[in-house]
Amino acid sequence: MNSRLHNAVGLCQKAGACKSGTDAAEREIRAKRAKLVLVEQGASAATRKGFADLCAYYGIECREIETVGAAIGKPARVVLTVQDDNFANMIRKALSEEEKITGDTE
Repeated sequence: MNSRLHNAVGLCQKAGACKSGTDAAEREIRAKRAKLVLVEQGASAATRKGFADLCAYYGIECREIETVGAAIGKPARVVLTVQDDNFANMIRKALSEEEKITGDTE
């Protein structure tokens, strides 16, 4: 994960504009408060698929990133929802830049 993405996710956490953990993330998605969902690439296949399917159903963008927990200072967390449009856009921009650098197009 590039430092810009890591910083954007960390700043979002400090501002209180996100919720982390599978239960909290699922509640935010179902309540349609989530603007963006980030799932750690190292999460189980069932977790990644479950959140991808849930986000698709509710029309919320779901992206996989290298590490979620490390960026927010909670290493055990594998899912993060962003509730603020401005932070979601900042993270999308950082993800886009990372994809240009690595050549990934997930």
